[in-house]
Amino acid sequence: MTGSVEGEFLAADAYPQWKRRVKAAQKSVRVYSPYLDDLVVRLLGNSILLAGCLSVVTDPSPESGTHTYRRQLLAIRRLLNEGVEVRSLPRLHAKVLLVDGASVTVGSQNFTSYARHSKETTAVPALGMSESSFVETLQRWYEMAEPVDLGLIEKLLDELAEPLQTAQAANESLTTEYEKAVADYRETQRLLEQQRLERAAAMARAEAAAAALLRAAAASPYSPVGQEVAHASLTLDSTCNWTLMADPGVDLTNWSGFDASGRWDAIKLERLYFYPVLLGPGMRMAFARVGRTRITYTFRRPHGFDVTIKDIPLRFALSCPDNGPDDANLVVTFHWRSQRDGDSHGYQVSFRFDGERAERIAEGPIGSGRGVDLLTTLFQPISEDPEEWGAILRTVLAPKRLEGFIQKKNADSFFPHGKWLRINAIRFAGTPVLLIQ
Repeated sequence: MTGSVEGEFLAADAYPQWKRRVKAAQKSVRVYSPYLDDLVVRLLGNSILLAGCLSVVTDPSPESGTHTYRRQLLAIRRLLNEGVEVRSLPRLHAKVLLVDGASVTVGSQNFTSYARHSKETTAVPALGMSESSFVETLQRWYEMAEPVDLGLIEKLLDELAEPLQTAQAANESLTTEYEKAVADYRETQRLLEQQRLERAAAMARAEAAAAALLRAAAASPYSPVGQEVAHASLTLDSTCNWTLMADPGVDLTNWSGFDASGRWDAIKLERLYFYPVLLGPGMRMAFARVGRTRITYTFRRPHGFDVTIKDIPLRFALSCPDNGPDDANLVVTFHWRSQRDGDSHGYQVSFRFDGERAERIAEGPIGSGRGVDLLTTLFQPISEDPEEWGAILRTVLAPKRLEGFIQKKNADSFFPHGKWLRINAIRFAGTPVLLIQ
């Protein structure tokens, strides 16, 4: 060792110097090294500082050398498990110990056990360098570096085990595998995060929809004539079919109350007509034939209804899906009146109806051809006009006679068994709607 006023210059193992400086650190310790192994873990273990004050910047890629690559990954795993921050900086080749943001040792020696027995040189400036461009560059590198995730290191140790056995002869292959593993991991993490966000968004939508249904039900001024509330449950009828049967004395076709303006209003449901019903909390929707004391039939794919839009005669079909895209529970498909019911070509609009509003969440043509293009041209200006859509929605939700309706009694395919259900009536887009929860 030789000394001078400028500092110390080592042509020997720098580890004792590193160790003394790490022990004396008062604020922080940071290691910059492309190669490292368990020596770094032992070195940082000499610090009196908390793990959050310790950090390592390295290049975890095998591109710059594979001889000690597995030991490097194992050391990074130990550091992360002990709470030390590790960051990845591609093409890093500097070997620096920075203590308290000012005290520097810099040289050729890697932070590995192997390097302690190599011919290395290290410079130890005497003065603090906190205000120097050198330390500013080190800080910029640190900020450029990406935090290393423990899951990524575990993945590398697992998936790169075989290439590591032949690392010296397969450096190019190992580098490729590394890049692939990182890309796969990041893509997996991205997909997992995307799925998490989608689940969170779906949960938020479901909670918001359930709350909206509760508000709409609570705000309804209507009650069954002569009764305060309407309750019903699935019951086996005389034909051994399940029917949603109202409590004795409840007339599901007659509702009355004072509306928001204080005027007396009555809702009279027409016999044998199908009315929209919304079942909470899952926001399932159907059209149900409401009798005075019961609901026996529900229809979730009614079709073949005429509508005139902009003086053009069309037909539309309805679908009430479960778990539609973005929780759509009402899908309307418009066709030319000359088309067959159920034709897959047309213009389709998806709604999410929660009792307070029917939000259009998707719309556009299905299929192709001149007829579909004309429908698209027809609906595009309507999309920007809430009044036009309000009129269309009134037609879509309006009670339906369903001429020639023949179907087995199927109330139990829609309503839950073993539960008492509360029924409220509202008007939505001018149409009576039953909210059931």
